[in-house]
Amino acid sequence: MRTLGHLTISLAACGPISKMGSGDTGGTSETTVSTDSVNPEETISTAPTDSNSVNASVGSTSTGEVESGDPGPAHCDLFAQDCPPEQKCSFFSEDIYRFEPVPTCVPVAPNPRQPDQLCHFNEPGMGLDDCGLGSYCLPFNSDGAGASVCVALCQADTFACADSAHACTILNGPLFWCNFNCDPLAQDCAEGLACSLSDCMPVSPGYFDRPPGMPCETFSQCVPKSICGFPQYVPECAGDLCCTEICDLEAASSCALQGQSCQPVPEADLLSSLLPEGMGLCLIP
Repeated sequence: MRTLGHLTISLAACGPISKMGSGDTGGTSETTVSTDSVNPEETISTAPTDSNSVNASVGSTSTGEVESGDPGPAHCDLFAQDCPPEQKCSFFSEDIYRFEPVPTCVPVAPNPRQPDQLCHFNEPGMGLDDCGLGSYCLPFNSDGAGASVCVALCQADTFACADSAHACTILNGPLFWCNFNCDPLAQDCAEGLACSLSDCMPVSPGYFDRPPGMPCETFSQCVPKSICGFPQYVPECAGDLCCTEICDLEAASSCALQGQSCQPVPEADLLSSLLPEGMGLCLIP
């Protein structure tokens, strides 16, 4: 199982992530690296969110923004979905940089977005969004306008997901969601999203726009079907890291940059455990 944290919230720095497939009743924890999270020195307080101090509700406007009003009572049951009519139990926080999200009743948006689709949430908080019952808008930092990806909650008890295309990601905090394991070569994410390794992320200015050979700092800055790699992989790399293509190991001559060929990633590189099976990177032989 692979996972990579791209969360806006610095929960990604709080501990290991475990990921379970659709039929698993348990799983082994894996320590993962977050390359797209905010400042790793940020910490999150465990102080509970005071839902009475927040004035917000959710509604989907013509611009995709989230309207405001009042969330319902906290401490609802995410699995039982025991909130009043037209509300859902979801993870909620007034400020995702300071407070740990807690289960809270929030309004369900009219014409809600479905899992794996682009969605919007209330910045700097979390929980008031335009996703439907049983799902929420998971914040990513690849869009500063409060755009992200709608994710379904994992199932009760087993923490399984509805199908084999999804796996339950559990983030110490705690947060959990069914992550769609996208294909970086097929780019099979929904409209407005791009696949970075195995995560669908919003396409926005400054992300997914750097071609192979250009310096980079995070995976999601490189154009789709490429990733940020070590300078020794890329001819004439002028930075500490540079974008290089993800490739099919059965198509060794598919690389665009002269001097590269499609090869397996060296085992010492973390990417060797993150790339889907059968895929490599365009490297200098």
